[in-house]
Amino acid sequence: MYVFSTVFMMGFKFQELLFFGCIMSPTDPLSVLAVFNELNVEADLYALVFGESALNDAVAIVMAGIIDTYSPGSSDTFDMAAIGNSIWSFFYVFFGSLLLGSAIGCINALITKFTLIAEFPNLETGMFILLSYVSFLLAEVVGFTGIVAVLFCGICQAHYTFNNLSEESQNRTKQFFEMISFLAEGFIFIYIGVAVVTSNAMKWNILFLVFALLSMVISRAAFVYPLCSFLNLKRKPPIPMNHQHMIVFSGLRGAVSFALASRNSSTENRQVMLSTTSMAVIVTVLVNGGLANWMIDHLGIKYGDNVERRDDDDEGTGNSTPQTPTVHGHNPWDKAFLPRKWYNFDAKILKPLLTNANPTLMETMPRMCRPLARILTTRRQMENYGRTLDNSSGADESLTQEISVDADNGKDDSETSAQVV
Repeated sequence: MYVFSTVFMMGFKFQELLFFGCIMSPTDPLSVLAVFNELNVEADLYALVFGESALNDAVAIVMAGIIDTYSPGSSDTFDMAAIGNSIWSFFYVFFGSLLLGSAIGCINALITKFTLIAEFPNLETGMFILLSYVSFLLAEVVGFTGIVAVLFCGICQAHYTFNNLSEESQNRTKQFFEMISFLAEGFIFIYIGVAVVTSNAMKWNILFLVFALLSMVISRAAFVYPLCSFLNLKRKPPIPMNHQHMIVFSGLRGAVSFALASRNSSTENRQVMLSTTSMAVIVTVLVNGGLANWMIDHLGIKYGDNVERRDDDDEGTGNSTPQTPTVHGHNPWDKAFLPRKWYNFDAKILKPLLTNANPTLMETMPRMCRPLARILTTRRQMENYGRTLDNSSGADESLTQEISVDADNGKDDSETSAQVV
């Protein structure tokens, strides 16, 4: 965009285009994900598109705020002090928001595990919802980013807290967030459509709009393909080329881009950015979202009965062991070093500590930590495992043999939680 702006003398400064790049980088593939869910496409593709969208939103929100804060008023470039402050602020705000949101989600998981709140479904559901909102408010108060905090709070709530809820509260919570999500998405797209027609805060520059749409396509392809190729050096199974094409095609823009653009429309250039962002949202939703079904068929991506049949074959032949790669690539031993270590830490320590899932801490922690593990293990965990706390000093050999089976169960619980997110 800077090259286009310079060649055609559009009058945009470098930091303005840098801000525009940040607000256009978040993807919102809601309609594509809805098609994925309806057709039951391979889980790897769904996870890649959804995960990219979630992380893009978090990074873009923080970066846009930092660039807007440290942009000089008259100069076309950043000074060195602003660059240093921007880098420090990014890490401080992003990781501070991440830790704050994750901490609140884990605290709620401990509350739902070690109290009798499950006997009061209304209170249980209300606390789940309100603590998520508290993470947003608290992050804004202390100078972090509320949206990033509530994002990671939601991830922890879905992965840990949701498993501790009673069945009634799980149904209520899931239905509540589905309804809120549907209403919010509907409202934002209606608002964008009305604003394009009626708003006085938009200035139109057709040349800038055309180059912006062209830059979106070029930049997305220029980043997705090299990054996927880099990941495929060690990833098992590798990301197939048709999945890479679909990831590029799934780069829709949505509510986050529009919200960032509409926060400041005081100058004419910012008004041009707002109008361009609005049209980019409309065009990508109509074109990419409308053609998603056709693109899946055109690229030969497996879905529906093909995916289910392969899953059934794996289950029927007993090939879905931790040592054998599954259809969706969920084999923990195929992960890179750091993800594999985190998976093991989560399965052996965090999930037994924060949820009522098995295996328990009494089985995963060293023998010298057995007294502490008993304190942190609830009776519900022991009952689910077929024992009581009174006879928990049973045969260690049985525990050793069964821990691998329970680890697989914990993996299934993790996948269920990810689907809730």
